[in-house]
Amino acid sequence: MRRPSFTALAALASLATACAVADGPDPGADGDDVTAMPRRTMNSLGENRVSDHAATLKRIVATKFAANADTLALARTSQGQQLLDYAARCALKPGAQVSIGGYVVPQAPSLGLAPSWTSRALTTTEQGWLMACLLTHINATGSQVALSVRGRHVALAADVAERADYPIQEGAFWGAFSNPNPDSSGLVQYACFSDELASKCGPAQAAAILWDRLCAHGGCKDLYVVGACSSFDPADPVTCDAPSSGRDYYTACYPQAALPGKQPAGTRVYKEVITTYLKDFPACD
Repeated sequence: MRRPSFTALAALASLATACAVADGPDPGADGDDVTAMPRRTMNSLGENRVSDHAATLKRIVATKFAANADTLALARTSQGQQLLDYAARCALKPGAQVSIGGYVVPQAPSLGLAPSWTSRALTTTEQGWLMACLLTHINATGSQVALSVRGRHVALAADVAERADYPIQEGAFWGAFSNPNPDSSGLVQYACFSDELASKCGPAQAAAILWDRLCAHGGCKDLYVVGACSSFDPADPVTCDAPSSGRDYYTACYPQAALPGKQPAGTRVYKEVITTYLKDFPACD
């Protein structure tokens, strides 16, 4: 597949939220039972698992996570099982499991980004965290890479040891399950590459590295590597607001790159953002 341009993209209109229940604070920020703990994970979810099942995912997030016609259909195929497993890894409370037609998920430790999903539909905010988490775990190359996942959600806390073990920022991921573009699959999927990666490999190669990780085998119609997450040079366009003091993750990103503080009026800001860190730099060539 041809790599897209990594210059500024046109901003999307406000996203529809008809399938979500009323929005609220981040899970874990208002008393939900989520345990903050180091978040180390492996990315090996094929991108087409997300895009190929867009319509099904939109229905699944609009109801509680349990055995139903959609989840049972996914559980009958290996691709569907992988998608169910990663959705459960992202959302469910650590230690919780759900049986979908005898297929038990998750099959690895979970993050707990939306632990109430087992009893109700996801809020718009929870849907944002789930999409960001699914994108974070994509690795279309077929290999597994260890990640540290960080964000403003209480379930994405990273301790001192984890920060030391995973010092290289890779990029950030965000999106939504609703898309007003009639030519899209119905999903909004964005990523940006870190300034560290751009400084080592150059911006074009940094974009290519992330694109290949996400889209090496296609299936990326609605997934965009927008540009650099941030930059040490105030003259460079960026995709996210710079992290505030003491934070090593992004809390606000956009569907296009612009000079810092110069996003066009009305541009949607995405606050459910996951920033990823690696143990070592990927190869630049």
